[in-house]
Amino acid sequence: MTSGSYCSRGRANRDDKSKHQHFDHAFRKLDRAPNKFDLLFSPMHVGTNHWALLVIHIKEKEFHVYDSLRNKDRRDIPQYVEELKRYLKGKHIDAEKWPLRYPDPCLQQGPGDDCGIFTCKYMECLARRDIQDLPFSQDDMPNVRAKFALHFIKA
Repeated sequence: MTSGSYCSRGRANRDDKSKHQHFDHAFRKLDRAPNKFDLLFSPMHVGTNHWALLVIHIKEKEFHVYDSLRNKDRRDIPQYVEELKRYLKGKHIDAEKWPLRYPDPCLQQGPGDDCGIFTCKYMECLARRDIQDLPFSQDDMPNVRAKFALHFIKA
C-alpha cells in the first residue's frame, strides 16, 4: 500500500447539494482506492473571506483543521465536516466517530490577508511530513508568497 495525499478545495458554507457535488468531484479518487492515501487535503473557504485547511487523516481516523485565525467563531467548519462524514460513508470510509481536532501548534497570522498563503504553506509542510514546528511564521509570508508565485509562473 502506498502512502499519499490528495487535495481538494471546498466551501464550508455551501448548501448540502453543492457540498455533495463538490465532494463527488474532489474525492473521486476514493472510489478506486480509499485506503491508498494517508492524508486528504481540503482547503476550505469559510465564512465570507477566509481560508483554512481541513486534513483528513485516513489511517489515524481523525480530521484536523489548520486555521491561521483560530480565534474566530467558525461554526461552519464542524458543519462541513459532518456533511463530509456522511459523504465518506458512501465511499466505504466510516468516519462517523472520527474526532475533529485543531492541532497545536498552529501558526497564527497577523492582521492582513495571508490566510490563503498560510493554508498553502500548511499543506506543503504536511505533505512533506514537516509538521513538528511548522517552519514558517508571519514574517516569512512575503518570501513565501513570492516563492509560490514564481513556482506557478514556471509551472
